Amino acid sequence: MGKNQDFITTSGGFWRHMWMTRRGNLIISAGLAFLAVLTSFLFHTGAVSITGILPPCLFRVVTGFRCMGCGATRSIQCFLRGDWGGSFFYNPMFFLVALLVLIFYVVFTVNALRPRYRPLCIRLKRYQIILLAVLAVAFLVVRNTPWYQAVLY
Repeated sequence: MGKNQDFITTSGGFWRHMWMTRRGNLIISAGLAFLAVLTSFLFHTGAVSITGILPPCLFRVVTGFRCMGCGATRSIQCFLRGDWGGSFFYNPMFFLVALLVLIFYVVFTVNALRPRYRPLCIRLKRYQIILLAVLAVAFLVVRNTPWYQAVLY
């Protein structure tokens, strides 16, 4: 086995190298930016549509309630077309998650560009995980109340 093959096949070697080095971070950052621009362009021009090809929500079929992800497909389409109001209308939680992903992407890219590079190490504390879980459950409950549905739907 050659040196490169051994590097790629060892426990996460290639991806670990991409994540842990400045060059790898810049490649990841540029690739994600390219994919975001390409996807947004394809959705904005109407060349791609994902509505109608996905199966119905199993949680909604079984319980009759909307899950946290219901409306996410339409929300993604609106978001990629630049209709942020529509994105928030269909699924406010997705809009928030997309905003957090964007913030993480900016931090990731700036970290790779700064002179004293250090790999990002993100560790959530227990209270942060509990807070996220409580917010998710609260969104699930509020989303299925009659007044929320009357306002948005």
